[in-house]
Amino acid sequence: MMIVGLCVCLSWLSLLSSSEQLQTYSESLHVEHMRNGDVHLHFNHTMTMKPCLLCTHSNDGGLLYDKFPKSIGELVIAHKIEELHLRLTQGIWRYESLGYPRTPQVAPGADLMMWLHGNVSNPLEEWQIAINSLAGMFCASLNFMTGAFSSSPVNTFEPWGVIDGNSNSSHFMYSNLPGENVCTENLTPWKKLLPCSSTSGISNLLYANQLFNARYTSIGVDIFTVASDDKHHTLSTILQLSVDVVFDNFRIKGDSKPVSLMSLFHQPLGAPCEVSSRSDIVAHDNEYFNSNLIVRGSTTKEKSFNLLNASLLDVILAKSSYESNTIQPVPLEMILRKYAASSRGVGEDSIVSEIVNMRDMPVEVKFFDLIPWHFRVLLHTLAVATHNGDSVTPSFMHYVPSIDRVRPSALELTLEIPAKSTVSISFKMIKVTLDWTEHPPDPHHGHFAGPSVVLYSDKRLYSEPLIIQLMVPDFSMPYNVLCLSCTILTVGYSAAQTLVTRRYMFVENVTMKQKIKTKLLTVKAKLLSIFLRR
Repeated sequence: MMIVGLCVCLSWLSLLSSSEQLQTYSESLHVEHMRNGDVHLHFNHTMTMKPCLLCTHSNDGGLLYDKFPKSIGELVIAHKIEELHLRLTQGIWRYESLGYPRTPQVAPGADLMMWLHGNVSNPLEEWQIAINSLAGMFCASLNFMTGAFSSSPVNTFEPWGVIDGNSNSSHFMYSNLPGENVCTENLTPWKKLLPCSSTSGISNLLYANQLFNARYTSIGVDIFTVASDDKHHTLSTILQLSVDVVFDNFRIKGDSKPVSLMSLFHQPLGAPCEVSSRSDIVAHDNEYFNSNLIVRGSTTKEKSFNLLNASLLDVILAKSSYESNTIQPVPLEMILRKYAASSRGVGEDSIVSEIVNMRDMPVEVKFFDLIPWHFRVLLHTLAVATHNGDSVTPSFMHYVPSIDRVRPSALELTLEIPAKSTVSISFKMIKVTLDWTEHPPDPHHGHFAGPSVVLYSDKRLYSEPLIIQLMVPDFSMPYNVLCLSCTILTVGYSAAQTLVTRRYMFVENVTMKQKIKTKLLTVKAKLLSIFLRR
């Protein structure tokens, strides 16, 4: 028995040692001063599983999760997810004031992209089950990303990693919820996916009260597969958990102390995460500012720190402009705008997206717009033209018409934007009349239309989402009818109850003299009873 127990222990130790070799974890914090003086911080936590989860395992019964979160592994294997990108964002990334981000940033709300394995027979059904799992995992309303609000773009988005060759565009699903609110309930389950949670390492700075008081906050989950060589002999599953936060310049200037991690997050760095292979803080320069890191109590400027080599409590985020006291803003290469034009006529409402090319050369872009089904697009009114009135012919066009309560409209274009010009993409629409049960709790707030997306070079731009008013029924009428009905029922029922329960009888006509006589006899009887008793 002792030999058997020793063998079992040795086997478990071998599994643990092998899991150490197959799973790795690293974390980093990237700091950058933006063009308007705001501070952008990017938290990145990377976990690797080798070989990949879908390569050799049909189920996770034989896997030993050490650094890679088990809930994510079970999700990937159960739904055969090859790649997933989830963003929960609060605030809007202002390209005019912040410039282009180093990492892809999305529009406000929830944004989800998912590539399923090629052997999934019914991608839409698997997508529905997967989003329900994600909704429970991150406490978000992702379960509303049903087939009626999701689409399968064919030419716009590209995967980060390796995708199965048998999959096609139907295995890729995309959806967004611009009205999704992001709060602590989403951050807490995100933290639990980290090997050290939020008790040590860089993640100790993630204090919810400070994060959600910032100008911009985005929580990200990215799952993809990478190959170690060109022949894809060895594949690894990568999980990246990220948080992007932008602290506004007014808040920073209002603090008399130097700008540091402690002043921004009100939390110390703490001890490094013991299972992390790297734990770095890196400062990035741009065309506006030169950024440096200074340890509290020191004057030495550094570009990066490794927390595994030194225990730091606070780091000052220093910056210096390239010109004395003045910053000449560099114009953006591309600007994307979206707005709605309303009219009283039926079918005269329009949605317009404008792409502005600030370069001295033409640029080829990919355009994608997902329109909810309750805004019925009139494709024959689609117009792509410059502000000078010159028509622009797209080199590629793919359009999926909407079906009420089944799927949205999806428009994809590939076109060339002339140099120093603006191209507008417009189409008219009809507002669908919804059932009274289909309106949101605050129907007068309007209905969201998701952002437009433009891809060019290695950049991805998102416009702001729209809020469009639909015809709203008089929700006060049911209340008035209810009050009137209850009033009528109350009056009628009370009268009927009175007639049924009250007893009626005849009363004799008694004169005043008889009443007095009766009263005197009663008094006389009482007096006699008192005297006779004595």
